[in-house]
Amino acid sequence: MKKFSFFIILIICASCKNDYENEEIKALTDITNDYLKRSHLNLQKEYLKLDTLQIDNSELDFDVYISDALIPIKQIKEDNEWMFSNNFSKKNSILFNKLINSEKFNSLTYREFDKTKIKLEKPYNQMLIKNDKTLSGKEYLMFNYSRVCFNDKMDKGIVVIDYKIGDRYGFNQGYNMSLILTKSNGKWTYIKAD
Repeated sequence: MKKFSFFIILIICASCKNDYENEEIKALTDITNDYLKRSHLNLQKEYLKLDTLQIDNSELDFDVYISDALIPIKQIKEDNEWMFSNNFSKKNSILFNKLINSEKFNSLTYREFDKTKIKLEKPYNQMLIKNDKTLSGKEYLMFNYSRVCFNDKMDKGIVVIDYKIGDRYGFNQGYNMSLILTKSNGKWTYIKAD
């Protein structure tokens, strides 16, 4: 009887871990696409002086490299405390503090994942490996993430994003900071600090 109980507990724990990791992939997919649209695509259209109402995304083409390594968020906080400066609105500041002081925040470990599960929306294409395109001088985008720390309901979270724009000569701009994540109608989005 004890062996059977242990086996049931083991199955439940594995199921919870899979649910968490699947939600983590969903969140990373949604926020990557959201970030690209809000922080890259609109700026590119402005830079190219393109009318956002007339340009079709199929006329554009951008390469994106996503790291398949998710670093423990606690480790990033220990190494780069400034990424966790709490400059959020009062409501979001309370959520931010609750997440970074949670048991989950401290217990998330290093994880590699199958990045082919992250599906990018046009005009973005995922480079699965850094290849000749990164050496040819063509601009590409790169994302590195921490583990995502969710609340118990898994409808709020926090993640560290390291976003860069570069070419074979290096990176010329980017953004790295912690973001608050919120889920609404099955879709994740992010909130930057003020």
